[in-house]
Amino acid sequence: DRRIFSATAEVQVSVNFPNTLPAMGGNFGALDRTPVGLRVVAQDGTAPSFMVDGAARVEEFPFLDDNQAGSAYHAFRARGGEAPDVLVIGVGGGMDVMTALYHDANRVAAVEINSAMIDMVERHYDEYLDGLFREDGPYGDRVQLVKGEGRSFMRHRDDRYDIIQMSGV
Repeated sequence: DRRIFSATAEVQVSVNFPNTLPAMGGNFGALDRTPVGLRVVAQDGTAPSFMVDGAARVEEFPFLDDNQAGSAYHAFRARGGEAPDVLVIGVGGGMDVMTALYHDANRVAAVEINSAMIDMVERHYDEYLDGLFREDGPYGDRVQLVKGEGRSFMRHRDDRYDIIQMSGV
């Protein structure tokens, strides 16, 4: 459907699949099998990720509770944690950020090395994602999207995180 270029990698975004069942690993029940609209995102033809139509409305996507990325949040809560500070390395289409917000993350630092991916979620598909990454969007005070390399980002900050998510990186 669309290609976005950067010096890091070419990003390809598929057409919208309006009634697709979530299938990203996890123990999904009947409620979680509610069809969603999504687009497949790839970098240089590999590293698949997904963008969900209306992503900023995380409460409408119960599968985020049972996907593999959600496991860290269940473990965090089991040990008595609440409202984690989260670092997501490799933003992709925003699924890990959505998962963090679904699990009531206090703040999410989302670090992405590929400027084309940032351009995709901030500009080309901002409306599709309902402003998930927009500074004046519904989570603007809780989500910080940063262009950078994850290890370098951590090395140069004093911030501490309860959960560090690196799905498929």
